[in-house]
Amino acid sequence: MLLPNIDSILDNFEQFKRKHISQNREIIKSNAQYAQRQRELESRIQTLEQEKVDKEVQTLALTLEVEQLRKAMSSVRAGWMAIGRTLAQTTGLAPTFLEMLKLDESPPLPESKRIVVEHPLPQSSLYKSVAQAPYVDLPFRHRLPRKY
Repeated sequence: MLLPNIDSILDNFEQFKRKHISQNREIIKSNAQYAQRQRELESRIQTLEQEKVDKEVQTLALTLEVEQLRKAMSSVRAGWMAIGRTLAQTTGLAPTFLEMLKLDESPPLPESKRIVVEHPLPQSSLYKSVAQAPYVDLPFRHRLPRKY
């Protein structure tokens, strides 16, 4: 009498075991898929974070370049305005030109932010300055001196 009961218990146990082994396989398979998906998402996050950092660095570099170009343009404008004022003074142009210069004039840069060009080579007999004042032959009352 005990034998059929043991057989049914063993049979039930085998069914229970197979059912749980099958469920465990499915759980392991889905866990592996989720782990793979998690690794893909982590990799994507790292890629996006690196792109974000690269864009921030690029933005900062471009912002710095824009600021430097603005300062350079301000210096160039100040130089042109100085040239214009000097020409207006030496040639005796009408006051309207001087008024136009004043309208376009931007405030001068502080001393520490002006562009300074240093000579890369020491002064020697082989070195000749390239920046010379241009000779201007104007038919006006005042002539600019010719310098070499």
